[in-house]
Amino acid sequence: MIDLANRIVVVTGASRGIGAAVAVEAARAGGKVVLVGRTRGALEEIDDAIGSLEREQAVIAPVDLTRREHVDALGGMLFERFGRIDVLVHAAGEPGVLTPASHMDPIELQKVLAVDVIATQHLIRSFEPLLRASGRGRAVFLTCDIASTAPAFFGMAAAGKAGLEALVRSWAAELRQAPIQVVLVDPGRVTGTRTEARRYPGGSKAGLMTPEQVAGHLLTVLDHSLSARDGVARLQSLSRLS
Repeated sequence: MIDLANRIVVVTGASRGIGAAVAVEAARAGGKVVLVGRTRGALEEIDDAIGSLEREQAVIAPVDLTRREHVDALGGMLFERFGRIDVLVHAAGEPGVLTPASHMDPIELQKVLAVDVIATQHLIRSFEPLLRASGRGRAVFLTCDIASTAPAFFGMAAAGKAGLEALVRSWAAELRQAPIQVVLVDPGRVTGTRTEARRYPGGSKAGLMTPEQVAGHLLTVLDHSLSARDGVARLQSLSRLS
């Protein structure tokens, strides 16, 4: 099992689904976890779950990631409290609406782009100095294959994930001489998540992983990254976790 003792782990989308499962598993592995999400009450429930493991309580950070000033304030708080972050897992996402491209509601499209693209840039901007300060910072971003396949009626979600991937790949290229490694992870369809319910309401759930299973696989990927040579930014793009 990965050892995250003495590591500061920031998880976005930590109030539910994959983000919540990753936060609990990171705490189980000894990490000091920062729970980032919009709703304090939901984050407190995850904090209680971490406390039940007899681990150090998490830091709760109710933040709207689409607002630059909120993310900058979070970065400032983390710098004052820890001076660094060691791991960022960006699990927050907006599933969007299945609709023909010609019928998209601009407001719904803006919601997806705000979370998948704008929030990603806000995190990169505010957290890069904190990840550099770690000496071996690691950043994990969740994506999905629709970013490249863009199936019919999935244009809204595909646009968001394609934008996220473009930003992350460019950032990774810029970090070639920095002690930060960047990982793109596609967990595939995951049962029990808001995204799965929104995109495949009548689809079969047979064979799908749970958020807890995804969290275990993701931490294995992170373990391999942490074991890699420092000083090299390497983008690992996984088509599926399995």
